[in-house]
This record gives sequence, C-alpha cells and structure tokens, in this order.
Amino acid sequence: MSKEEKFKKYEHVVMKDLTERQYKTILNKYYSIEGRIINLENEIPWYNACKACNKKVQLKGDSARCDKCNTDDTKYTQKYMGRFKVTDSTDTIIVTIFENLETIIGCSTILTDYTFMSIQTILFLLQNGCKK
Repeated sequence: MSKEEKFKKYEHVVMKDLTERQYKTILNKYYSIEGRIINLENEIPWYNACKACNKKVQLKGDSARCDKCNTDDTKYTQKYMGRFKVTDSTDTIIVTIFENLETIIGCSTILTDYTFMSIQTILFLLQNGCKK
C-alpha cells in the first residue's frame, strides 16, 4: 500500500484544527497532517522494547524485564520513538511517533542501521528526505 493510500484512511487536518479541539475528542484517533519538522524534542529517540508487546523493558544486567508481560529474561529490540515539533501555516504542535525510522523518512533501501546515527543526522533526514 502506498503512503498516499495509507493517509486516505485518516481525516486530513491542519494543525490548528487539532489545537482547537478538546483533547478528549482527538484522543486515540489518527489524523493525516502535512507540515515541516522544525525540531526533534527528545534527546534519546530509542527505547528497548519487548518483542511480544512493544512496551519499554527494564534492563537488569544481562537480562530484561517486561512489566506488561510480567516476564524476566524478555527478548527485546530497539524501537524508535520520536517527539517532533512540527509546523504548518496555521500552528505548531508536538507529535510523538512510534515507528521504524526507515518508514518515517522513506529510506528503507538506503539505511541499514540507524541505531548509531546522531540526532542531527536524523533531524536532517526527516526534514530533507533521502537523496538517492
């Protein structure tokens, strides 16, 4: 499914539409927005996630504990969680995205290991996209 087809499923709004609505009316809903990323808000955009439920695990020595699954020695992987300040002509909002970085910036064929990328590199790619 193309990116355009995915976004057709969601209501397309400008940012002011979101900031003017009551919080409870937009909670747990998905919207399509277009804007420019102006800042990456979190210093560490990675977290260790349980492979079973994707919740953050607690590292203890050589093992990991998942409180949601209530398991010790949990299998985990690094996940991307980005908090971005995004702007359009109507307003500025902070958006949190839980996704693979390749999907967000559309560089899956170029990036193979983004774990060690600097925040500046990530922000540049998010703002400018990939040049093939």
